[in-house]
Amino acid sequence: MPLFAEDIENCEELEKWVKSMNVSYNSDVNVKNTPDRGVGLFFKPTKTNGEQTELLRIPHMSSFNIYTIRKLCDDKLEADDKKVLKRCLQIVFTICYSASESLILIAYMIGLLMICEKRKIHASVGDDRRWLDDMKGYIGILMKTKVGNLYTDQQNVLEDFLAAFKGNAVLKSSITDVISEKWIEVETAINEEFYEEFERIKVSEILQICSAVRSRVLEIPREVETEVCGEEEEKEGRDSDEETNDDFYVDVTLVPVLDFVNHDNHMRNAHFDVDRDSKDIVLYYENDKANTQGTNEEAGGAGEEKKEVEVFISYDKYEDIHFMFANYGFIPQSRGTKVIELPILGYNENSKLDNYKASMRLYEIKQSPNVQFAVEFAETGEICDVKILDEEFYSYLIFDDGLKWREEEDEQVAENEENEDTEEEQPKDEDAGSAATLQLEFERGYRRCERLVNQLSDERYNELQHSFYDYLGEYLLKFSKRVSIFATITREYELPNGETTNILKLLEFYGQLCKAMRKILVARHKFESHPLADPYTASGYLSRRMLPLYNFENILAGVEMGDLTL
Repeated sequence: MPLFAEDIENCEELEKWVKSMNVSYNSDVNVKNTPDRGVGLFFKPTKTNGEQTELLRIPHMSSFNIYTIRKLCDDKLEADDKKVLKRCLQIVFTICYSASESLILIAYMIGLLMICEKRKIHASVGDDRRWLDDMKGYIGILMKTKVGNLYTDQQNVLEDFLAAFKGNAVLKSSITDVISEKWIEVETAINEEFYEEFERIKVSEILQICSAVRSRVLEIPREVETEVCGEEEEKEGRDSDEETNDDFYVDVTLVPVLDFVNHDNHMRNAHFDVDRDSKDIVLYYENDKANTQGTNEEAGGAGEEKKEVEVFISYDKYEDIHFMFANYGFIPQSRGTKVIELPILGYNENSKLDNYKASMRLYEIKQSPNVQFAVEFAETGEICDVKILDEEFYSYLIFDDGLKWREEEDEQVAENEENEDTEEEQPKDEDAGSAATLQLEFERGYRRCERLVNQLSDERYNELQHSFYDYLGEYLLKFSKRVSIFATITREYELPNGETTNILKLLEFYGQLCKAMRKILVARHKFESHPLADPYTASGYLSRRMLPLYNFENILAGVEMGDLTL
């Protein structure tokens, strides 16, 4: 049975490409269009017990991480093509001034795009040419991948959004990557370098590569102390064939065919793993979850044709809405809990507590201006509950005018902290401002907040909580109006070059969120015992806290954590 359905564009070419990549698949697996998610992987389960079924097997060297892609290019490219690739890598890394795993993969794909599709006369021949033809097939998939993230959005819309909705580190990073001049500089530099032998590359093609790579990469585990690409992959972490090494790294990896599988934490019925012996990446269907999309009777009884179900994996156990949207281009709204973080404290114009004072106080006690919300979705995708994640959340202390802001604590507390610090490894003077120094400063701030909270009377604690919720209600009212106005303006933008306005998906979700959040304020102020007023603890999300951006725009253009010296 063919892997790709007939209505998939270029299905015959894709079949040849999968075969050339040596990807093996279960005969009951099919890739086809879905009504809501573009393209997905489907399977007809035949087992109802707890056994797992292998659906896909992708050879180690048919996946692309920073190690395999380098080795493949070293082995398969002719000298002239290697020079082109090396120069493309140099241009990208020099202009972008960084080299994350995702950016390295993007740079390689830009270089391979030039070699596979832009070179007028190809240098590679024979087996090496066949590998380039295979890569051309994969590059073609990346270039045709439709992603709902921001890389194809109208750039004026993104600039206006960034000005209207300040303080979100995730969106700021993503939008800045799109609207900065760096990709235009990459386009110009590559075209000037190769104008004689190559067709011109367009900045829209570069942004498409960025969009596709960032949306398709997965985190694939790799054993510690195991060679990454060599023919002799010694299992140094094992004493015998039966013993295993549970320590592993995670590689950001493009995995052909597996990247057709969609994400859904609630509907998840499959997982991927690495074969410890062959290093193949394997997708397994979990038969004990066969009822996720229907009962056994619906799936077909004994002797009956089984019902086809879509296969879902989890891209991330803890679904952060901004992160998922910025990288994968969708907002997860399946049943269950997601998290969203909004920059609120210090971003509330015309408040009784002005933004500068709020930001200064937050920085003094090393608390974040961001407020984390747990958002509960119903089966229908509608928001049914919103709660504040107030575990380790002490930002409400900024409403206490009685604190000695920017003053030294009493001598006993200072002496205690000094004694604690002597037991820790202190950063050297030249390391001031380093990650270690910042971590130590924020740990001190956290300890101070704990002490301050423990000293509060119940009455004073409730007063500060009410002040915080009054501030939150004031912010949400203004935020909701701003969202509505900006969404209306965005819909009226002209898109002469086929740009998208995917940011509208986020704005529409913001509108739904604001309506749901009103319940929080009603619960806190009118019905103190209402379940919505109870603190919601989800420790798994704490490690995903967004980088705080303090709002000092009245005196500076914006100060990020670590840039400010008091």
